[in-house]
Amino acid sequence: MEIKYLVLYLVAFLNLLLGLFIIKKNRRSKINLYFGSLCIVGCIWTLSMSLLYTLNNLAVLDWIIRLMVVTSTLMFLLYFLFALQYPYPTPVRKPWLIPVLPVILIVLGLLGFLPVEKLYFFNGRLVEQTIFGNYLIFAIYYIVYLFLTFYVLFKKFFASEGIQRLQLKYILISSGVTFAIMTFFSVILPLINGYFTDWFSPIFTLINFFVISHLIFIKNR
Repeated sequence: MEIKYLVLYLVAFLNLLLGLFIIKKNRRSKINLYFGSLCIVGCIWTLSMSLLYTLNNLAVLDWIIRLMVVTSTLMFLLYFLFALQYPYPTPVRKPWLIPVLPVILIVLGLLGFLPVEKLYFFNGRLVEQTIFGNYLIFAIYYIVYLFLTFYVLFKKFFASEGIQRLQLKYILISSGVTFAIMTFFSVILPLINGYFTDWFSPIFTLINFFVISHLIFIKNR
Protein backbone atom coordinates (compact mmCIF):
# COMPACT_ATOMS: atom_id res chain seq x y z
CA MET A 1 0.00 0.00 0.00
CA GLU A 2 1.41 3.41 -0.99
CA ILE A 3 2.16 5.96 1.70
CA LYS A 4 -0.40 8.44 0.31
CA TYR A 5 -3.24 6.04 1.06
CA LEU A 6 -2.05 5.62 4.63
CA VAL A 7 -2.06 9.42 4.86
CA LEU A 8 -5.68 9.46 3.69
CA TYR A 9 -6.68 6.93 6.36
CA LEU A 10 -4.98 9.13 8.98
CA VAL A 11 -6.73 12.24 7.66
CA ALA A 12 -10.09 10.44 7.80
CA PHE A 13 -9.47 9.37 11.40
CA LEU A 14 -8.47 12.89 12.48
CA ASN A 15 -11.55 14.36 10.78
CA LEU A 16 -13.76 11.93 12.68
CA LEU A 17 -12.15 12.76 16.04
CA LEU A 18 -12.42 16.48 15.36
CA GLY A 19 -16.07 16.26 14.37
CA LEU A 20 -17.04 14.21 17.44
CA PHE A 21 -15.10 16.59 19.71
CA ILE A 22 -16.86 19.68 18.32
CA ILE A 23 -20.36 18.19 18.57
CA LYS A 24 -19.70 16.89 22.09
CA LYS A 25 -18.43 20.31 23.17
CA ASN A 26 -21.90 21.83 22.71
CA ARG A 27 -24.62 19.51 21.39
CA ARG A 28 -27.24 22.28 21.44
CA SER A 29 -25.32 24.69 19.24
CA LYS A 30 -26.19 24.68 15.54
CA ILE A 31 -22.71 26.02 14.83
CA ASN A 32 -21.14 23.01 16.52
CA LEU A 33 -23.62 20.62 14.91
CA TYR A 34 -23.07 21.86 11.36
CA PHE A 35 -19.29 22.13 11.59
CA GLY A 36 -18.89 18.88 13.54
CA SER A 37 -21.06 17.10 10.97
CA LEU A 38 -18.97 18.69 8.22
CA CYS A 39 -15.83 17.11 9.72
CA ILE A 40 -17.52 13.70 10.03
CA VAL A 41 -18.78 13.79 6.45
CA GLY A 42 -15.25 14.85 5.47
CA CYS A 43 -14.05 11.68 7.19
CA ILE A 44 -16.41 9.54 5.08
CA TRP A 45 -15.37 11.37 1.90
CA THR A 46 -11.67 10.88 2.64
CA LEU A 47 -12.14 7.24 3.61
CA SER A 48 -14.07 6.63 0.38
CA MET A 49 -11.24 8.19 -1.62
CA SER A 50 -8.67 5.95 0.07
CA LEU A 51 -10.81 2.84 -0.57
CA LEU A 52 -11.12 3.86 -4.20
CA TYR A 53 -7.42 3.23 -4.69
CA THR A 54 -7.04 0.16 -2.50
CA LEU A 55 -9.91 -2.06 -3.74
CA ASN A 56 -10.06 -3.90 -7.07
CA ASN A 57 -13.77 -4.75 -7.41
CA LEU A 58 -15.32 -2.52 -10.07
CA ALA A 59 -18.88 -3.05 -8.80
CA VAL A 60 -17.88 -1.91 -5.31
CA LEU A 61 -15.80 0.96 -6.70
CA ASP A 62 -18.79 2.23 -8.67
CA TRP A 63 -20.76 2.63 -5.43
CA ILE A 64 -17.78 4.23 -3.72
CA ILE A 65 -17.68 6.86 -6.48
CA ARG A 66 -21.37 7.55 -5.91
CA LEU A 67 -20.76 7.83 -2.15
CA MET A 68 -17.96 10.32 -2.80
CA VAL A 69 -20.28 12.47 -4.91
CA VAL A 70 -23.00 12.48 -2.24
CA THR A 71 -20.60 13.19 0.64
CA SER A 72 -18.75 15.94 -1.21
CA THR A 73 -21.98 17.73 -2.14
CA LEU A 74 -23.22 17.29 1.43
CA MET A 75 -20.01 18.94 2.63
CA PHE A 76 -20.80 22.01 0.50
CA LEU A 77 -24.26 22.18 2.07
CA LEU A 78 -22.99 21.83 5.66
CA TYR A 79 -20.32 24.48 5.11
CA PHE A 80 -22.99 26.84 3.77
CA LEU A 81 -25.25 26.15 6.79
CA PHE A 82 -22.29 26.82 9.08
CA ALA A 83 -21.69 30.15 7.32
CA LEU A 84 -25.36 31.05 7.83
CA GLN A 85 -25.04 30.44 11.59
CA TYR A 86 -21.58 31.81 12.43
CA PRO A 87 -21.01 34.06 14.30
CA TYR A 88 -24.74 34.86 14.42
CA PRO A 89 -27.73 33.42 12.53
CA THR A 90 -28.46 34.99 9.17
CA PRO A 91 -32.14 36.04 9.13
CA VAL A 92 -34.25 34.44 6.41
CA ARG A 93 -36.33 37.30 5.04
CA LYS A 94 -37.77 35.52 2.01
CA PRO A 95 -40.30 32.74 2.74
CA TRP A 96 -39.55 30.99 -0.54
CA LEU A 97 -36.16 30.01 0.86
CA ILE A 98 -37.77 27.69 3.44
CA PRO A 99 -38.45 24.76 1.03
CA VAL A 100 -34.98 25.08 -0.51
CA LEU A 101 -33.36 22.58 1.90
CA PRO A 102 -35.59 19.60 0.94
CA VAL A 103 -34.95 20.38 -2.72
CA ILE A 104 -31.21 20.42 -2.05
CA LEU A 105 -31.41 17.02 -0.35
CA ILE A 106 -33.23 15.61 -3.38
CA VAL A 107 -30.54 17.05 -5.66
CA LEU A 108 -27.89 15.44 -3.46
CA GLY A 109 -29.55 12.08 -3.91
CA LEU A 110 -29.81 12.51 -7.68
CA LEU A 111 -26.18 13.55 -7.96
CA GLY A 112 -25.18 10.33 -6.23
CA PHE A 113 -26.83 8.33 -9.00
CA LEU A 114 -25.16 10.32 -11.75
CA PRO A 115 -21.85 8.55 -12.47
CA VAL A 116 -19.17 11.22 -12.82
CA GLU A 117 -16.41 8.78 -13.71
CA LYS A 118 -15.95 5.64 -15.73
CA LEU A 119 -13.63 3.18 -14.01
CA TYR A 120 -11.60 0.34 -15.47
CA PHE A 121 -8.32 -1.43 -14.82
CA PHE A 122 -5.39 -1.23 -17.21
CA ASN A 123 -2.23 -3.24 -16.50
CA GLY A 124 -3.43 -3.75 -12.96
CA ARG A 125 -3.93 -0.04 -12.25
CA LEU A 126 -7.22 1.78 -11.79
CA VAL A 127 -8.01 4.28 -14.55
CA GLU A 128 -10.53 7.08 -13.97
CA GLN A 129 -12.19 8.65 -16.99
CA THR A 130 -14.46 11.68 -16.48
CA ILE A 131 -18.02 11.59 -17.81
CA PHE A 132 -18.01 15.23 -18.83
CA GLY A 133 -21.75 16.02 -18.88
CA ASN A 134 -22.46 14.58 -15.43
CA TYR A 135 -19.28 16.00 -13.96
CA LEU A 136 -20.21 19.45 -15.29
CA ILE A 137 -23.44 19.31 -13.23
CA PHE A 138 -21.38 18.49 -10.15
CA ALA A 139 -18.92 21.31 -10.90
CA ILE A 140 -21.73 23.87 -11.31
CA TYR A 141 -23.25 22.71 -8.01
CA TYR A 142 -19.85 23.17 -6.36
CA ILE A 143 -19.34 26.66 -7.79
CA VAL A 144 -22.82 27.84 -6.76
CA TYR A 145 -22.34 26.71 -3.17
CA LEU A 146 -18.84 28.14 -3.07
CA PHE A 147 -20.17 31.51 -4.20
CA LEU A 148 -23.07 31.48 -1.69
CA THR A 149 -20.84 30.48 1.22
CA PHE A 150 -18.24 33.17 0.62
CA TYR A 151 -20.92 35.76 -0.09
CA VAL A 152 -22.42 35.13 3.36
CA LEU A 153 -19.01 35.10 5.10
CA PHE A 154 -17.80 38.30 3.41
CA LYS A 155 -21.09 40.06 4.18
CA LYS A 156 -20.75 39.15 7.86
CA PHE A 157 -17.06 40.11 7.85
CA PHE A 158 -17.78 43.68 6.71
CA ALA A 159 -20.65 43.97 9.19
CA SER A 160 -18.69 42.64 12.20
CA GLU A 161 -16.24 44.21 14.61
CA GLY A 162 -13.64 43.13 17.13
CA ILE A 163 -12.92 39.43 17.72
CA GLN A 164 -15.71 38.28 15.40
CA ARG A 165 -14.28 40.28 12.51
CA LEU A 166 -10.79 38.91 13.23
CA GLN A 167 -12.08 35.31 13.35
CA LEU A 168 -14.00 35.77 10.12
CA LYS A 169 -10.87 37.19 8.51
CA TYR A 170 -8.84 34.07 9.34
CA ILE A 171 -11.73 31.79 8.35
CA LEU A 172 -11.94 33.52 4.97
CA ILE A 173 -8.18 33.25 4.41
CA SER A 174 -8.00 29.60 5.48
CA SER A 175 -11.13 28.60 3.56
CA GLY A 176 -10.12 30.64 0.52
CA VAL A 177 -6.74 28.91 0.24
CA THR A 178 -8.32 25.48 0.83
CA PHE A 179 -11.07 25.93 -1.73
CA ALA A 180 -8.62 27.31 -4.30
CA ILE A 181 -6.50 24.16 -3.90
CA MET A 182 -9.56 21.89 -3.94
CA THR A 183 -10.96 23.61 -7.02
CA PHE A 184 -7.73 23.04 -8.91
CA PHE A 185 -6.97 19.47 -7.76
CA SER A 186 -10.51 18.06 -7.42
CA VAL A 187 -12.63 20.05 -9.89
CA ILE A 188 -10.52 21.49 -12.72
CA LEU A 189 -7.97 18.68 -13.21
CA PRO A 190 -10.63 15.89 -13.20
CA LEU A 191 -12.36 17.69 -16.08
CA ILE A 192 -9.33 16.70 -18.15
CA ASN A 193 -8.99 13.28 -16.45
CA GLY A 194 -6.27 14.54 -14.11
CA TYR A 195 -6.97 12.49 -10.99
CA PHE A 196 -3.35 11.91 -9.99
CA THR A 197 -3.35 14.81 -7.48
CA ASP A 198 -6.93 14.44 -6.23
CA TRP A 199 -5.72 12.93 -2.96
CA PHE A 200 -4.17 16.26 -1.89
CA SER A 201 -7.60 17.86 -1.34
CA PRO A 202 -8.55 15.97 1.88
CA ILE A 203 -5.25 16.98 3.48
CA PHE A 204 -5.83 20.69 2.92
CA THR A 205 -9.47 20.28 3.96
CA LEU A 206 -8.33 18.85 7.29
CA ILE A 207 -5.91 21.75 7.77
CA ASN A 208 -8.77 24.19 7.17
CA PHE A 209 -11.01 22.31 9.63
CA PHE A 210 -8.30 22.48 12.30
CA VAL A 211 -7.70 26.20 11.75
CA ILE A 212 -11.39 27.02 12.08
CA SER A 213 -11.82 24.67 15.04
CA HIS A 214 -8.91 26.32 16.85
CA LEU A 215 -10.29 29.82 16.23
CA ILE A 216 -13.90 29.09 17.22
CA PHE A 217 -14.26 25.93 19.31
CA ILE A 218 -10.93 25.58 21.12
CA LYS A 219 -9.34 29.01 21.60
CA ASN A 220 -12.42 31.09 22.38
CA ARG A 221 -14.95 28.61 23.79
